Amino acid sequence: MSFRDLRNFTEMMRALGYPRLISMENFRTPNFILVSEMLLWLCRRLVLYFSASKSIKSVTRPDIGEPFGWS
Repeated sequence: MSFRDLRNFTEMMRALGYPRLISMENFRTPNFILVSEMLLWLCRRLVLYFSASKSIKSVTRPDIGEPFGWS
C-alpha cells in the first residue's frame, strides 16, 4: 500500500470509531495481529451476529503451509 492509502485507511478507521489508535508506523513491517483485529472489528460492526475464532495460532495457510499473502 502506498503512503496515501495507509493515511486514508487510518483516517477512515478513526472516523468509523475504531477503539485503538492506528499509527502509520504499525505498517512498516507486516503486522498480522493488528490486521486480524481490525478485520474482526469491521466484521462485527457490519454483521450483527458475526462470530469468529479469537485464537490465531499462526500466519500460515493451513492448506498449503505458506504465509498469507507472502508467496
